[in-house]
Amino acid sequence: MYCAAKAALNSITEGLSMELKPFGINVMLVATGRVKSNVTKNHASTFELSPNSMYKGYEERVIELLNVVASEDSMPTDEFARQVVEKALCGAPPPYISLGTDARKAAWLQWLPRQLVLGFSSKIMVWKTEKDTA
Repeated sequence: MYCAAKAALNSITEGLSMELKPFGINVMLVATGRVKSNVTKNHASTFELSPNSMYKGYEERVIELLNVVASEDSMPTDEFARQVVEKALCGAPPPYISLGTDARKAAWLQWLPRQLVLGFSSKIMVWKTEKDTA
C-alpha cells in the first residue's frame, strides 16, 4: 500500500503539473526522508499486526524502523517545514524536492534498476530479521 500510494502521488503530481502549467500554477512534490514527528512515534507505540498476518515475523523490525524515523537524528519538523515553504515560495519552485535525513540516499536509489533495489532491500530486511531472532 505504501509503495502504491507513493507511485500514485508521483502520477498525480505530474498530471497536475501538466494541467495547471497554462494557468501559471506550479506543482511541487515533496519526498520526505526521516523527519522527526510524533506521528511515527505514536504509531510505533501502538503498532501490532494480526496474529495470523504473513508479516508477523517482521513486526519487531517494522516497530524498530518506526522508532528510527522518530529518533533524534531525524530532521527536526520545524526545519523541514521552513525548507519546504522556502522552496515553494521562491520564484520558480522545483517540481520535486527531497528533504529529511537520508533523503539523498533514497533519491540516489531511484536511479538504480528497480529489481536491484527491491532485491537488495528485501535481503536486508530478511537478514536483519534473522539476525534479531537468532
